[in-house]
Amino acid sequence: IYRLGNAFRDYGKIIDGATALQFQSVYENPVAKKEEDRAAKMLAKLYEYYVEHPDTMSAEYQKLLIRGEKKEQVVCDYISGMTDQYSIKKFREIYIPKAWKVF
Repeated sequence: IYRLGNAFRDYGKIIDGATALQFQSVYENPVAKKEEDRAAKMLAKLYEYYVEHPDTMSAEYQKLLIRGEKKEQVVCDYISGMTDQYSIKKFREIYIPKAWKVF
């Protein structure tokens, strides 16, 4: 039992160290910090868009609106469920002009 307790204690130290490293790598990374302001602006624009166009959200979230949930909260929930890559994709679809087809 004594060895098992030491093993759990050591495992906890490993997890704590990995969590600290992950935090530094992701949240305190200078490259990521530079993008923080741009990401916040992008999310704000998505929020504005979906508040004005709630019909473009998925059916699941439109049902929440029909049930009487506040639109602002539903939009927040919708955006918070997006991955980083999906939110970037949606921003591009909504705000970045597509090349005109000439032929």
